[in-house]
Amino acid sequence: MPFCRTLNAKELQQLDDWMIHKQIKLDNRTRRDLSDVVTVARLFRKLNAKLVDMYNFSSHSSLALKLENWKMFNLKVLRKLGFKLSRNDLEQLASARRTAAESLLYHLMCTERDGLKLKFQPQILPLMTVATQEDIQRVRNSLAANTSDQMPVQLLENDKGPAEDPKNVPYTVYKQLIQEKHKKQKYISSVRHKVKLLQSLILVKEERINNLMKRLATLSKQTSL
Repeated sequence: MPFCRTLNAKELQQLDDWMIHKQIKLDNRTRRDLSDVVTVARLFRKLNAKLVDMYNFSSHSSLALKLENWKMFNLKVLRKLGFKLSRNDLEQLASARRTAAESLLYHLMCTERDGLKLKFQPQILPLMTVATQEDIQRVRNSLAANTSDQMPVQLLENDKGPAEDPKNVPYTVYKQLIQEKHKKQKYISSVRHKVKLLQSLILVKEERINNLMKRLATLSKQTSL
């Protein structure tokens, strides 16, 4: 079933009751606001502050840039909630289509009613347990990404004193490495997002320049006549 669809009578009644309770009026202005990911991100963030990082999104009036924002929001948030959006869905949301706005609010209502059900839950290791082989391999790659001769690594159950074996890695060190890795990944993702936005902005400007050149050429021909 597509994300953006025409709701049936029962779903529309449920949505109307919910919007009355939330004091939401789905007029042209509201639809225009909902076409901006920043507005939608704030609504989903109210469900869970950790679900949405507002740093990843910024408001835009251009349809091309709005679409890029929706692609990022789909990747960062909606997929985690189990929603599968096609390019057509994203284009409808960015274009402020009424059926798209109704579908979006209906999914938000259901998520709020049923509770968050994240499809990708982060694995958090207890402080007093030994990491799995996959965790050990991740630490090994972080410690020796550019080293050819890697030594086997064993995570300690605690960090009460210095490790006697130089091959052992305290859990606190492992945790710090994971946090640093996540920070770097977040920074790289932010840079890539900004690059995409800049590329989209350049395309929009080039299109406008081409249109202006065509108009100038037309005016020049008319003047010569």
